[in-house]
Amino acid sequence: MASARIQRWALLLATYEYDLRYRPGTKNSNADGLSRLPLSETVVNIPLPRETLLLLEHLDTTPVTFKQIQEWTAKDPVLIQVLAHVQDGWNKCGSEETKPYFNRKAELSCHEDVLLHGNRVVVPKPGRAKLLEFLHEGHPGIVRMKALARSHVWWPGIDSDIQYKVQACTECQLQRPVPPVAPLHSWDWPDRPWSRIHVDYAGPFLGQMFLVVVDSYSKWLEVVPTNSSTSTVTIAKLRQIFAEHGLPDKLVSDNGPCFISEEFETFLRENGIQHVKISPHHPATNGLAERSVRIFKEGMKKMGTSGGDTAAKLSRFLLSYRSTPQTTTGLSPAELLFNRKLRTKLDLVKPDVRERVVKRQQTQKNYHDSRAKERVFAEGDQVFVKNFYSGPKWKSGEIVSKTSPVSYTVEGQNGVRARRHVDHIRQRHCLAVAEPNIHQEIFESDAHPVITAVSDVVTKSKDSSPSVWEKEGSSPKQTKQSSVVPVVRPQRVKTTPAYLKDYVTQK
Repeated sequence: MASARIQRWALLLATYEYDLRYRPGTKNSNADGLSRLPLSETVVNIPLPRETLLLLEHLDTTPVTFKQIQEWTAKDPVLIQVLAHVQDGWNKCGSEETKPYFNRKAELSCHEDVLLHGNRVVVPKPGRAKLLEFLHEGHPGIVRMKALARSHVWWPGIDSDIQYKVQACTECQLQRPVPPVAPLHSWDWPDRPWSRIHVDYAGPFLGQMFLVVVDSYSKWLEVVPTNSSTSTVTIAKLRQIFAEHGLPDKLVSDNGPCFISEEFETFLRENGIQHVKISPHHPATNGLAERSVRIFKEGMKKMGTSGGDTAAKLSRFLLSYRSTPQTTTGLSPAELLFNRKLRTKLDLVKPDVRERVVKRQQTQKNYHDSRAKERVFAEGDQVFVKNFYSGPKWKSGEIVSKTSPVSYTVEGQNGVRARRHVDHIRQRHCLAVAEPNIHQEIFESDAHPVITAVSDVVTKSKDSSPSVWEKEGSSPKQTKQSSVVPVVRPQRVKTTPAYLKDYVTQK
C-alpha cells in the first residue's frame, strides 16, 4: 500500500542496520542542505525503478513446483544419499539423518530425481515452510491439515510441524472456542454461623431493587427491597441486617460500583469486616449469592398476582425458604442459625407437645391426689414440724405466714424461723393448763415426747442437743431449764383379753 518512493527507500535501507532517531525540522539542516545541494554533473537520463520492486511479495505467493523440488533435492546432501540407497539398495542405516528414510525404505521410490514416499513427494527443507502455508491457507484444523498432506507431500516430522503450525497460528488461536472450565474450587464451609456472607443485587425486578444477603454456613437468606443500589443505600440496609445478626468476618461481593466504592470500603474497614471481591466477569465465584438471587426471583414469580402485594409475597417466600431443609446441609437455615425450628402452618397437623405434657401432668396429679389429703394452716396455728437433725422426730412451732400454696414459715418461741413444706407439718392439739410456759418448754425440748395424754410430763435436759431452730437460726435465744409439771391424765380399767383368761387362771 506504500508509494513507489517509500518502497524504493525500504529496499535500499534493507541492506543496512540502523537506528531511527527523531530530530525536529529546525535542527535537521544537514538533510535540507543535501536535498538542495546542486550536482556537479547534470544527469541526462534519470534511472527508472527496477521492475522487481515487488519481488519479495511475489515470491511469497509463488507456488512450489516440481522443478523447484528437483533443484532443492539435488542440493540436499541427505536426500542425495537417500536417492543413492533407493537406486542401489540399502546396505545399512547410514547416518542419523537418514534413519527416518531407512525405516520407510520399502515405501520409498524415485521419479525424475525426486524422492517419493508412496504417492507423496518428499519435500526438501527449503520448501517445507511454504508448503505448510499452502496447507494452512484456509486455516483448517490439525486433523484436516494432516489428511490433506497425506495426499500430496511428506517429510520426516511432518505431523509435528503441522501441529505446531496450527497451534502457533494467531488467527486460529483468536477463533478458538472457550477452553473447558477449570475444576470446581468450593468455598470452605465456615465453622460457625454468620461468619462469611455473600451479597448481591437482584433487579430491577418488580419495579424495585432487592439486596440479597445469604449466610454461607446456614444458608439463611435476607432480602431487603430498595429504591436504588447506591453505596449509601447498601450501607444503610447492611447496618439493619448487622444489627439483627451481628458483624460477619468476611463479606463476598462482585465488582459492582456500590461494592467497590471508597465509601463502602471505609464502612467495612471501620467494622473489621474483610472484603473479598470475586474475579471480574466471573459470577460463578459468587455462586451462592447468584443462586440465591435466582431462587428469590423464581419464588416470587411462582406466587403470581394472587399472593398479595410485593411485601406480603416476600414475607411468605422467606418463611418458606428459611423453614425448609437445605439439600447441602440437610437442615433448615433457621435450625443452623438459631438452633431451633420455625413454627409454620404445617406444625398444626402434629400434636401439641405442651398439650400432651399438661395432660400427662394432670393424670399424675389426679393419681397422686387420690391418696392425698389437703391440709391448710392459718397464721398463729400451733403445729409440729418434722425435725431433720438429731433429737426428736417432731418439733413444735407456730405458723407465721404462707410462702407458697404448699409451704409455710414456722417460728419457734425462741424467735428462729424455718420454712417447711406442708408434708412436714401437722396440726398440734393442746389442752389449756395453768403453766403459761409449757408450750415454750415443749418447743425448746430436744427429747420431748409427743403429747398423747394429759399426764405427759415435759422436762428440759441440760445435755440435750440444739433443736432444729437452733441449727437453722443464726443466734438462737438462751433457753431456761423448766421444772417438772404434773399433768392429770384420765384413768381407765385394764382388762385381760378373753383368749388369755384361761392362761392367766392356770398360772
